[in-house]
Amino acid sequence: MVDYEEINLSEEQKRDALLPTNDFLFKRIYGKEGSEKITEDFIKAFLGLDVTIEKLEDSKSLDINAIDKKAGVIDVLVTNSDGTKINLEMQVGNYTNVEERFCFYGFELFTEQFQKGTRYLNAKKTMGVLILKGDYSRYKGYEEYMLSWKLREDKYHDLILTDKLELCIISLEKIKKKVALGEISSKDQIAIWTKFLLNPKELKEEEMSENKEVKEAYDKYNEMIDDVEVRRAAFKRQLDIMEKHAAKEDGIKEGIEKSRKEIAKNMLKEKISIEVISKATGLTKEEIESLK
Repeated sequence: MVDYEEINLSEEQKRDALLPTNDFLFKRIYGKEGSEKITEDFIKAFLGLDVTIEKLEDSKSLDINAIDKKAGVIDVLVTNSDGTKINLEMQVGNYTNVEERFCFYGFELFTEQFQKGTRYLNAKKTMGVLILKGDYSRYKGYEEYMLSWKLREDKYHDLILTDKLELCIISLEKIKKKVALGEISSKDQIAIWTKFLLNPKELKEEEMSENKEVKEAYDKYNEMIDDVEVRRAAFKRQLDIMEKHAAKEDGIKEGIEKSRKEIAKNMLKEKISIEVISKATGLTKEEIESLK
């Protein structure tokens, strides 16, 4: 494992490498008590829903019994005033078994209410929202930035078994492309939120002055990454995820060298400079160039 202390980067460089898509930061921006207005605006922008949040939770653990506990912690859970549950999950890079894990979260949340004694007739709606930073290859052929599933009859697709369970997958990269093509106005709330998530530095003063919730999220984000301890935890989380992805793809027995190269590849995808990658991984500039 790459040790945080061994990474020869300045604190400013570590700061610049962190984005709101980092799940450690994402949870604290949208899942903490006091962030209700921010998250309500976020949900309206991406899902078109007007919600009044009754409760916000971050890092909620599900009752998963024998399943690995690491797979049973959701990012942000919203409870609306009408009882609807909305699970917001941020996913960066690793899409291995993502559908299965995502379905698990949705079905577990939906059935959890019955374990507490709710009658079937009084079941509340559960929505799972998986936000992908990139464009998952499996869905590249579909133009819509959001794909939504309900329980439908196999032959008669308009016949829905229940509308109380819905799973949505959103691609930030597709939204960004649609904004660039003029298919979504750059002034639309979804465009502003997407810009914030992908690169907060690109936000303009007028965009934030006209969108107070985005400005509040931006201030929260900067306050967190300005805090040395929070920045350290978020950066270590980012490195940990990169190494876990590399280990899964290449096998632990392949050793730390391949892990470092996979980390470098991920950092290249994030458009981090070769100089910074070299300092972070110990690879030479020539080795990094060969990974492009």
